[in-house]
Amino acid sequence: MTTPVSAGLDWLLANFAEQVPDVSHAVAVSEDGLRLASSPHLSPDQVDQLAAVISGLASLTVGAARLMSAGRVRQQIVDMDGGVMLVMAVGERALLGVLAAPGCDLGQIGFETATLVQRVAEALEPAVRA
Repeated sequence: MTTPVSAGLDWLLANFAEQVPDVSHAVAVSEDGLRLASSPHLSPDQVDQLAAVISGLASLTVGAARLMSAGRVRQQIVDMDGGVMLVMAVGERALLGVLAAPGCDLGQIGFETATLVQRVAEALEPAVRA
């Protein structure tokens, strides 16, 4: 079922992936790994699997930060042969994963993703209050 919030988030993520150079996909997920929204061009199975990966990665890095008394995790970056995945928290209960091309301007992608995190948080706020 598509809700007005998820439809708005889908549009926001699709626009982000279309407008930001070298970004191919963006996925918003709940802390426990459920899809909240995604940009197009991923199958439902891919979105579900990516949501689990994003959630798992975030959980592992938060655990490492706690173990090392290193404070809050601001972002996770996975540099792969075929691209880069950047994960940032959206408030306390959601995450945003962005996939970009290899050799991308990671500083620019990070800046654009941080800006998107604020917009996603604003879009989720009414759903959190409900």
